[in-house]
Amino acid sequence: MKLYIIILVVIFTPLSSFSQKGKTNKIGQKKPGFDSLTLTDKESSFFFSLFNEYKEKVQENENKLRDNPLKEKLLPQLTEREADELIQAELDCKLINSELMSEYFKKMRKKIPAKKLATLLLPKDKMKAKKKKKK
Repeated sequence: MKLYIIILVVIFTPLSSFSQKGKTNKIGQKKPGFDSLTLTDKESSFFFSLFNEYKEKVQENENKLRDNPLKEKLLPQLTEREADELIQAELDCKLINSELMSEYFKKMRKKIPAKKLATLLLPKDKMKAKKKKKK
């Protein structure tokens, strides 16, 4: 039963993006996780071309880490040197992903206002807390 529900969601989710009209798009209706981002059609096209490129590079970076032969070993079986190498590989992966995010944010800022991008990058809990303090 769950499989049927998942299949229906996968089939009908892309169809909802065709029903959008008007100058602005609620991106969340196109892709999950973007429900708070409202972009014009032009901004949306620009954003998703860069976002997809960014996600591809992040995935490549994470695949390198995942394919590390040390990841095959159980932690108790690692030597001290191997554990150090594995930790450094994890840290390097996170650093590269952070640098990629910074690079692509700068590219997106050329055509999309920071206030719109902030809805994606800033944690929603902190934004809500700031709104409550202002009231």
